[in-house]
Amino acid sequence: MAADGFPNYVAYTNGCLERYIHAIRVHPSLEPYRDLVPRIREFMVQLQKSENQTELNRVAYILAHKDLHFANIMCDPDRPGCPITAVLDWEFSGVVPGPRWNPRRAFLWNMKWDPENKVEQTRMEQLFEQICREKGAAHILEQTQLNAKQELMQTAVNHIRAIVEVCPRGQAQDRVTHWCAVAEAAMEGFRA
Repeated sequence: MAADGFPNYVAYTNGCLERYIHAIRVHPSLEPYRDLVPRIREFMVQLQKSENQTELNRVAYILAHKDLHFANIMCDPDRPGCPITAVLDWEFSGVVPGPRWNPRRAFLWNMKWDPENKVEQTRMEQLFEQICREKGAAHILEQTQLNAKQELMQTAVNHIRAIVEVCPRGQAQDRVTHWCAVAEAAMEGFRA
């Protein structure tokens, strides 16, 4: 098994999509998006076509925490260098396709939503990448990059996930229409 019990990246992706379809079908707040289900099913079929398999499944598999933001990192501020003493919240961890190591873009996030904090997270990500290169670990960065076809697939999946996770909480309702449009456009890239 390559990732969390799935034989390849496409199977892993389709497993995620099956979860999202189930949520759309059963959760009352997702009822307005049930018309997406046939389109998602068609997308899943397109992903499984042999002409897509090779490029989509070309990934390294890595062990990942998948929710490594600052609230899940404990450190000792009283010791020199403020060393990390623990990493919490491992329930989302697993062996995953390299590009899925940070699915919610939580890495180095301080859990604040404003633009200033997003800029700081981006700066920290760039610093992480710089350190990887300086330490001779650029291969780690390469293993987490998506090729163009994977990027299209993941764009659709990420936006469907956002709809499924955010709508039931009543959050970001003003962005859901945009997320639907982005997911549809990405899925369109796989139409036969």
